[in-house]
Amino acid sequence: EDKILILKLIHLEIKKYQLKTYFLAIGIISLVILGFLYTFALIAYAGGEVDAIEFSTYENIWTLINALQTVAYAVLISVMFSTFIIKEYAGKLNLLLFTYPVDKSTLLKAKVLLVAFIGIGGMLLGSALIFLIFFITERIFPLVPDTFSFGNIIKIWSELLLCSVYALCVGIVATKIGFIKMSVQTTIVSAIIIASCSANVISTMSYTNFPFLFLWGIMAIISIISYCNIVHKTIRMDI
Repeated sequence: EDKILILKLIHLEIKKYQLKTYFLAIGIISLVILGFLYTFALIAYAGGEVDAIEFSTYENIWTLINALQTVAYAVLISVMFSTFIIKEYAGKLNLLLFTYPVDKSTLLKAKVLLVAFIGIGGMLLGSALIFLIFFITERIFPLVPDTFSFGNIIKIWSELLLCSVYALCVGIVATKIGFIKMSVQTTIVSAIIIASCSANVISTMSYTNFPFLFLWGIMAIISIISYCNIVHKTIRMDI
């Protein structure tokens, strides 16, 4: 019953907001990332420079792409949280929220799940389309002096999945920071700062996964604490 209620609440949230804006944002992010991907590939193709070594393998290139995508989607997720949570609880909709005949934690869970679905789903589907386009063109006219292997693909997609969840965690932590003063600007700026600082660590996955996995674990714990804190505050607001 709880799952059915959450699905109904998610459906209500979808009807309440214009999600086309966020899908358009995902499309724009995907196009920009595709542009960066071909830029990195062209640097590798040109060769002759020290910088070209950094882009000489698909693994290295995609690690940089993951870093860029993580920043972009962390910001997008923070924008969605700002709309679905910060604006609602800070504005006149606050009174309407508290008239819902459902547990406030369940309502918040529905909002977080909707954002997670759009954010993580958008990053994975956008990346799949980018990867497909790039893979096809590389088969026709290769730019990178490297070959795709099954191991490469598994590594790229496992890292992508980790980065997508990390972007969600950053969004939740940024929302917790913005929730203190009910500030949309604080939420978005916090996401930009946290994600940008994380990008350097993500880029080290070209050589070792340990630094990012360590950071990922810490951010996951902080995001869970942040989420619980937001739930607690919304319940207290009701009182």
